Amino acid sequence: CASVLALLHSHGFVIYSQGTYISISMDAISWLPDEVLGNILSLLPTKEAASTCILSKKWRYVYRLVDSLELDDTLSLHPGFDKQGRHVFPESFESFVDRTLALQSDSPIKKFSLNCRIGKGNERLQACVCRWISNVAGRRVLEAEIRINPWGIHSLPRQLFSCKTLVKLTIGRQIYIRKPPSYVSLPSLKFLFLDTAPFPFRYLSTVFLPGCPVLEELSVHQMGSVVTPRTISSPTVKRLSVNYDCSQEVCDLISMSFDLPKLVCLDYSDYALPEYEQVNLESLVEAKLDLRPLKSAWLQRP
Repeated sequence: CASVLALLHSHGFVIYSQGTYISISMDAISWLPDEVLGNILSLLPTKEAASTCILSKKWRYVYRLVDSLELDDTLSLHPGFDKQGRHVFPESFESFVDRTLALQSDSPIKKFSLNCRIGKGNERLQACVCRWISNVAGRRVLEAEIRINPWGIHSLPRQLFSCKTLVKLTIGRQIYIRKPPSYVSLPSLKFLFLDTAPFPFRYLSTVFLPGCPVLEELSVHQMGSVVTPRTISSPTVKRLSVNYDCSQEVCDLISMSFDLPKLVCLDYSDYALPEYEQVNLESLVEAKLDLRPLKSAWLQRP
């Protein structure tokens, strides 16, 4: 990126720097190779990058080379509500995402970020989100960040859980995954961050993590009255961050198990539980513990 900006600067052009836009003639940089132009557009917010498509057929082709998409319905669009008071996408956002993905066809994506709100029970918007994620999962995506608000039960497409190229995945915040696939195959996934994204009981340890054979870094953060994973098991994870800030009334605050033979670094914040059934941390080098005392008498060790 720095070399691209230096090249533009040498010809008297500057684009986007530290939050400031400086006008630049697109015709003036059309002499650059298409791959370089694609890299330049990848530095811009997705909405601004997509706007170049109206310039000419050349720029519509160049936009297909953009390998980073950041889609956020809160950045420049006012939220809307239907007659039942449920959140709905502004029509322009839904159309923009559909149009953006259509323009790019099946070109590869390195990084994909989706941040949006879905009203409770709005199946149409659920279908939109699943369609968008499925599209990107089929385009050899490397990094994906999925954040759906507000708290509720949502669906994610099975294509996300069987993406062969995915290296980094973030799912959050306050999203309960409804009916996740019974089979997970993420052979390239190395970094996983679950930010208040609870799965059904024992799903993480029995289905999700076994489907990530090269996972190296895992972060599981949970807050509120949600069921938290109480068994974390992986033969490959080297770095683990667990931050549970949940209500003491959550019924699973009884025990915790760590079966992580290759774990080197642990950051663990939770209540001090009555029992730790299994602790296999034979390679541990560094640990940061923040254990809070339980106040509920029935949860304390007799």
